[in-house]
Order: sequence, then C-alpha cells, then structure tokens
Amino acid sequence: MWDATLEPDVINYSAGISTCEKGGQWQRALALLTEMWDATLRPNIVSYSAGTSACEDAKTAGNVSVLRRVSEMRNAKLEPNVISYSVGFSTCETVDQF
Repeated sequence: MWDATLEPDVINYSAGISTCEKGGQWQRALALLTEMWDATLRPNIVSYSAGTSACEDAKTAGNVSVLRRVSEMRNAKLEPNVISYSVGFSTCETVDQF
C-alpha cells in the first residue's frame, strides 16, 4: 500500500476560492487567501482575482476587503488584471470613493 500525503497547492486553493466566489461565500474565500499565506503558499493572480470577485456583491465589509486585496496584489508584485481592476473600480463606485 502507498502511504501518500497530499498537500494542497496554489491550484487547489485557487479552485477553492473560486468555488466560494460562485457560492457567495466571500468571507470563506478571504479566509482561504489568508490560509495560503499561512501555509507559505504565495497566492497568484488567479487566487486574488477569485477572492476580489467573491467580495464584489458583499456589503461594506466585503467592499473594503476588495480594496485591500488589490493593494495586496500590488505589494506582492502581482499586476492586477482586468477582473481585479474592474471589481476594484466597481467597489469604489459602490462605496463612493471616486
């Protein structure tokens, strides 16, 4: 018998974050992003885009989280993509930050 131990990777986490997005679970999506850092896995643009998209329809707390995630992407030297910027702009408009 094999004694295999499987560890989640960036792809697994990104898929989980995307699933949370589709299920309207923005808080869980953000928790998975944090968990990635705790597991010393560096979220990529897909991870962040799914995380920001998950927050798009949330109320004020989710809106603030979107702006934080876009800022985190920049700090992580990841260039936000069209999805990230669109969600960020939409969020700013929603919370009247323009």
